[in-house]
Amino acid sequence: MTKGRAILLSVIGPATYILLRNLVSPSKPTEKSYIELVSALRNHYQPTISITVQRYKFHTRARKTNESVPDYVSKLKKLAEKCDFKDTLNDMLKDRLVAGINDEKIQKRLLIETDLTFEKAYNISVTEELANQDAHALQTPTGSGPVNKVGCSPKTAPNKASYTHSAHPMSSGAYKQGNKHCFRCGDKSHTAPKCRFINAKCHYCSKVGHIEKVCLSKQKIQQPKKERHEQTNAVEAELNLDEDNSDLFNIQSDSVTPPLHVDVIVDDVQMKFQLDTGAGVSLINQTDFVRHFGNTPLDPASVKLRSYTGNKLTVVGEKLVNVAVGDQSARLPLKVVEGNGPPLFGRDWLQEIRVPWKKIFNVDIVKQPPELDSLLAEYDELFNSELGCLKGVEAHIDIEEGATPQFCKARPLPFAMKKKVEDALQKLESQGVIEKVVHSDWATPVVPVVKAKGDAHLCGDYKVTVNKVAKQDKYPLPLVDEIFASLSHVQETALWSSCAVGLFQRTMENLLKGLPNVSVYIDDVLVTGRHDTEHLSNLRGVLTRLQENGLCLQMTKCQFMLPEVEYLGFKVTKDGINPTESKVRAIKEAPTPTNVNELRTFIGLVNYYARLLPNLAHRMAPLYKLLRNDEAWSWKSEQQSSFQKIKKMMSEDVMLAHYDPDAELVLSCDASSYGIGAVLQQPGPNGELKPVHFASRSLTSAEKNYAQIEREALGIIYGVQKFRQYLLGRTFTLETDHQPLVKLFVEHTAIPQLAAARIKRWALILSAYSYKIKHISSKENACADYLSRAPLQEPPDLSDLPEQEDVLLIDEELLSQLPLTAKTVASETQKDPCLAKVLQSTREGWPSKCDDDKLQPYFSRKTELTVEQGCVLWGSRVVIPSTLRPTLLLDLHSEHTGTVRMKGLARQYFWWPKMNDEIEQIAKNCASCQETASAPPSLPVAKWNWPSGPWKRLHIDYAGPYMGSMFLVVIDSYSKWLEVIPMKSTTTTATIQQLRKVFANLGLPEHIVSDNGPQFSSSEFKEFLMKNNIRHTLTPPGHTASNGMAERYVRYFKSQLKKMEKDEGTLQDKISRILLTYRCTPHPTTTESPAYLLMRRQLRTRFSSLRPSLDSQKDAETFEQNTSCLPKFAVGDKVYVLNLRAGPRWLPGIVIEVLQR
Repeated sequence: MTKGRAILLSVIGPATYILLRNLVSPSKPTEKSYIELVSALRNHYQPTISITVQRYKFHTRARKTNESVPDYVSKLKKLAEKCDFKDTLNDMLKDRLVAGINDEKIQKRLLIETDLTFEKAYNISVTEELANQDAHALQTPTGSGPVNKVGCSPKTAPNKASYTHSAHPMSSGAYKQGNKHCFRCGDKSHTAPKCRFINAKCHYCSKVGHIEKVCLSKQKIQQPKKERHEQTNAVEAELNLDEDNSDLFNIQSDSVTPPLHVDVIVDDVQMKFQLDTGAGVSLINQTDFVRHFGNTPLDPASVKLRSYTGNKLTVVGEKLVNVAVGDQSARLPLKVVEGNGPPLFGRDWLQEIRVPWKKIFNVDIVKQPPELDSLLAEYDELFNSELGCLKGVEAHIDIEEGATPQFCKARPLPFAMKKKVEDALQKLESQGVIEKVVHSDWATPVVPVVKAKGDAHLCGDYKVTVNKVAKQDKYPLPLVDEIFASLSHVQETALWSSCAVGLFQRTMENLLKGLPNVSVYIDDVLVTGRHDTEHLSNLRGVLTRLQENGLCLQMTKCQFMLPEVEYLGFKVTKDGINPTESKVRAIKEAPTPTNVNELRTFIGLVNYYARLLPNLAHRMAPLYKLLRNDEAWSWKSEQQSSFQKIKKMMSEDVMLAHYDPDAELVLSCDASSYGIGAVLQQPGPNGELKPVHFASRSLTSAEKNYAQIEREALGIIYGVQKFRQYLLGRTFTLETDHQPLVKLFVEHTAIPQLAAARIKRWALILSAYSYKIKHISSKENACADYLSRAPLQEPPDLSDLPEQEDVLLIDEELLSQLPLTAKTVASETQKDPCLAKVLQSTREGWPSKCDDDKLQPYFSRKTELTVEQGCVLWGSRVVIPSTLRPTLLLDLHSEHTGTVRMKGLARQYFWWPKMNDEIEQIAKNCASCQETASAPPSLPVAKWNWPSGPWKRLHIDYAGPYMGSMFLVVIDSYSKWLEVIPMKSTTTTATIQQLRKVFANLGLPEHIVSDNGPQFSSSEFKEFLMKNNIRHTLTPPGHTASNGMAERYVRYFKSQLKKMEKDEGTLQDKISRILLTYRCTPHPTTTESPAYLLMRRQLRTRFSSLRPSLDSQKDAETFEQNTSCLPKFAVGDKVYVLNLRAGPRWLPGIVIEVLQR
């Protein structure tokens, strides 16, 4: 709980901390528990809600005009959340629904019910509402058009087949003559003097007294000038007819109504059928059937067909086919007949499949429904030419402290603009936007802009005055992805533009907060809906908010009930998102760039649509190459090909599906040697995955050196982080075509210990997400596998090179390379026949099987191998080429360390197959080690308790005389840290003097164990330990095993020193080498090195340089960046040199040599 409090206080920020301190005063936040602090903040930010007020709001909420029953019930449930009705919730909802339904018919119907529940009341209300809407739709008169009649006559057998056409019984002219209606709105329930639109303004002709729906001016323009022919069909089923044939089954008739068609998928073939409600069956002519389905065998038909006129049709056969229209599908019979008529969608199919009538009747000219006209007339005051004034909001411009006022003189105006500017100023003054002043410390020049109507729009050039010192309002604008993610299930949209900048985004978001399906981007407001009723309801909510807050709209800038709209540079439809035609044309017609600036402009335009374009990072790679600082401008065929491919991509029909928060999410990732990419997908209505978002980028120079498995993993991390807003907090499917990653990144599975560090780091990032990883083939991953997979050139065949023998003889050239470096290892790796193949496979990907025995040890570790600066690494250990292994073994055993210690030291730095066996062998073959081998161990004695930490208990003893000297040995029982000090004298004073030096470096211990030597049993030594509060234990005389740790390390030191007796160097040199190797080697008891246990860090050794270091590379890059702006000199350049001696400060000189740093 203390940890939680500390974390909370460290992340809440200074403002919240001050608030919290005031809330818990007079106590301090550090004196309160985590739960108390959270409770104080929650009580402050979430004050207690008044249940009485919330219940009042619930009981007074009635259904509004044009509000559907589901919407009304949804609002009631939202209000009931804070009313604490508990078990009586359904009864309260039922009572409020009956009382507030605001529909007399529905209310009477509900009151008739005896055992009325909320669920029953809701179902009755929705049913009654839909029935009223359907009844109203059936009463709407229809226009003139063809009628196709189908009948069944079991005995009549006409001789010829043809189609006939008959008109509707009521023509448009008859309707106009037989029905009186109001000429202001078209309604038949009242006359014109009683119409509520008597003062309404027509949106088409701008005249007062009628609405656009009945505008005569509009009807005259839309009246057709010429009739055209229409194809009309009629098919009739007959049971017993003669076998007469006919080639005709369509004729032409005069009509103004075009035939209706529906898109149908028949057995996975996209076709267009003519909709014919007069046809009893659905059919297709034999020619079209063979063209689409080949010579598919047909079943014999059990019925005969004739036209409405009685002519017989020859039925070739029938076939059961899979029919799909939109998200509906069924298996239905299709008749195949002779003739050349169009495919007909008959009543037999209509009984099984519901046709999208709204889409079929859709035409280019969008007609506004009468409900929209009524809605706009209701908010007629909102659409006026007056300037609106936002209520309750005051905008302030905050100036930085100490800012100096800027006064710019008025700029001279063209004579033709002077009158327009004066009129504009007078208009703004009359509207109260500006006012005249005699004196001002600030003045900004006017920039007039001529509008399309010819008048002037005034702007201020504030960048030279106020903008320099104004404090910026950093309110975040919504991202394009965030806006588009909220457009799922869009069917219709409404869009308008307003006049506002700066604080307008914050104000508009607060003003329209809580309204469904509304998006705001500065001065663009987008209102969407799944159908007319919902869309109009959402639009009413927006118009109400705007009117209540004093805003006005310009009708000329508003568009309503559109099936598609251009928004933020994209074309948004119900099916998805496309680039706008103007932007596509700008890219398609873009000239070839002639310099870097023009190229940047083109790339910036294309990158705006990166979310729509797969393969973009790879296609743009040749163009990105020219943007590098070290690359000279050279437009070659490679760049021209890339340029043309990108323009072609934009010419294709590019569309992204809308993000659906309720649908499954699939993230597919892939990588190549050039770049990485990801695609976010969701299943469509037919189950097929559709792209929601594309993302890709090129690899950096360092990332191109990654192993293939690391590049594939990097692609996954890039995709997850790119689409973090979509993926975090929900479960998704992660697809990859790299099989090893499935085992590494499978959820709730530990990462192998020897996996590369970056793989472990990426696995930790993925642990924050909930996903199911899945392996798919490259074919299935085609959407993400867009990067080129062209095979690289094979390296030279190294199989013919002679194999290296395992020897223990090292020539002088190899000895001169000690200590080895990463550069040497990388060079020898390229020459090693086996490691060269390992290097290539690690970079480009391993095969699925490996039959080479020499490669098998590496193949089994393929998921843990990486490449850094030309060196192969297994985890953090460098894989040593065969030519360097003998050298490294001798260097490893140069201090005659034992087998276990050599293995422990080697495992920290390097590896190769069967390395442990070779280490054991070199130790067995060492004559010095065998000659100085220890005797077998004695019987075990009682053990000391394990200390609680480092440098708690020390064991000390004297070693020698050996090689003419005595040595004071100090060993820490916890970390096994060893100190060996050569002593000229072994007196108590000399011993204390050396111990003081050791304690000065490492601190005072708590306990010292020693034998009964005179140095340790003297009163002077006891007094020294007592003053330093150190407990002293003397071992029993004659029982050296009681201080076995000190005795053991005395033997170890003497043994190591004896082995190095013939080596070069002074006694102190040999002691230092022994101590450094010992302190850096993992101890077999603790499995950690003494240095790490005592100081929590590893000491640097000769082997540390084997590991590739990125620090030097980063330092070089940083130095290059910091010095890139400095002048570069060449030999012979004349320069001035700073004189550090007496005389002139600068002396002329000539560059004679350029040195590289």
